[in-house]
Amino acid sequence: MNEAYVLLILIFNLSLGHSYQSQGIGIKIKGDNVTVTWNKPSSDIKSATLEVNNIVSYKTIYRADLNGTDSLHTVQLSPCQKYKVKLRFVNISGGKYEVDKDFVLGGEYLYTSVDTNITFSIPKLPDHFYTVVSPTGKSILEVQGKHVIVNNDERGRYKIKTTAQHFVISVHNVRQVDGGMFKAKNSELLEGECVVVFVTDKPTTPSISYNEYPFVGNKANFTCISKVQRWPSDNSENLSYKFFWNGESRQPNTIIRRSDTGASVTCQATDDRGQQSPSSDSLILDPYCKPKNVIFQRRKVAIRLNFIEGITMFVESNPTPNVTWIQNSPYPWTISRKYVKTVPKGKPEKVNNITIVNIAPYLAQISWYSGFDGGAPQNFSINLESTTDGSRTITVPSEKKDEGDLVLFIINGLSSDAYYNGQIVSCNEYGKTEVEFEFETAEVNDGLSERETIIYPLVICGIIGIIVVFVIFKIKEKCKDSKRKILQTGHFHYQDSSTGHKEHV
Repeated sequence: MNEAYVLLILIFNLSLGHSYQSQGIGIKIKGDNVTVTWNKPSSDIKSATLEVNNIVSYKTIYRADLNGTDSLHTVQLSPCQKYKVKLRFVNISGGKYEVDKDFVLGGEYLYTSVDTNITFSIPKLPDHFYTVVSPTGKSILEVQGKHVIVNNDERGRYKIKTTAQHFVISVHNVRQVDGGMFKAKNSELLEGECVVVFVTDKPTTPSISYNEYPFVGNKANFTCISKVQRWPSDNSENLSYKFFWNGESRQPNTIIRRSDTGASVTCQATDDRGQQSPSSDSLILDPYCKPKNVIFQRRKVAIRLNFIEGITMFVESNPTPNVTWIQNSPYPWTISRKYVKTVPKGKPEKVNNITIVNIAPYLAQISWYSGFDGGAPQNFSINLESTTDGSRTITVPSEKKDEGDLVLFIINGLSSDAYYNGQIVSCNEYGKTEVEFEFETAEVNDGLSERETIIYPLVICGIIGIIVVFVIFKIKEKCKDSKRKILQTGHFHYQDSSTGHKEHV
């Protein structure tokens, strides 16, 4: 038999009234008239019975047999009493179903909140002997003829003043136990004057969940659950809910988009008195989405016949996709092994195989192999530090590098004979990773090496010897020239033998 809900409504004449509503029965009061309405638990109801019992006296105050088509009934009851309403249903096949609801029929109704102060008055009774009791049933004052005896067991929280017609009661620092009926009575069985105080607090902190996991393109299907805090409890379920996405109000049936991934969803409840609950805990959206952005790491792959080649593919998908490889080639080929690994987006993997080579006293070549970029473009930088140069950060020029690609970079401006330590930083939008390294630069020797100390003197001696030989040669040449000159400019005599004549040359 399917369940349905019964609604019992109370209508109240005075300026202060109250409604009792719950999943099953709700009540409304108008004067002394109580009107009951309900939804039948099934369509095959043959008959129904309405019964009202006095909770204090354990007596049935009212009973009515109804037909299966009825859904409303009104009964007149005495005020300032606690009642229980029962509805019994019988279907055509003889099956039975019963619901019930407790309620208080007061003279006046007053709402207040925890830790507040309230003041109200209860009319005096014409009797000479009677008692005023609190919701817990304890006497707070007794009338004995012309004398009023105050019994204050609440540590001075109740303050009572007497006028000609009323007792004025003030309650300080209202608590949950103050919720209920304050009543003047002369016996348990006789009615009197009363005020029903409802102590309220904001709804409980709600819990948020989804009935089925959200999928991109579908409407959000969230559930927010909170409870009304009211004493005495009236099982009121008049709660309204609001949903917030990253702090902005949004309808719960909003279509989920891919961009909603990571959104913080919370909810808040408001009761029929306008009191708002605290915000619920956050529910972080990670909706399912169909596979998107299927890309190969290298767009062109040269496949050689009779060779095994590896192909890497990246897919954005949530949850893990099932991958089917499709052959689109005139050449026969088979897939010997499929390996699909889903990696969540995150910071890059560390670089590996760092190599440093001194190519000059002030220059060093550094190389490494890049790791997986984490699903987003990555860039590299070098943090370098030494006792001679201090610290500095070097940005490596941006260049698209796939996992396993070699990166080469020249570091200049180094000091000779110095020790350096540093880190290679791989960074993308999700974070960064660091790998440390160290190296030393070569020493610049201002003196001569052992070989140079042998060769340089020999070279110098050879040069000096050549110079000496050249000077000697020049001196000898000069001496020869001098002798010729002397012979050409000297005086001599000769005699002609034939004539005996002498000439002077």
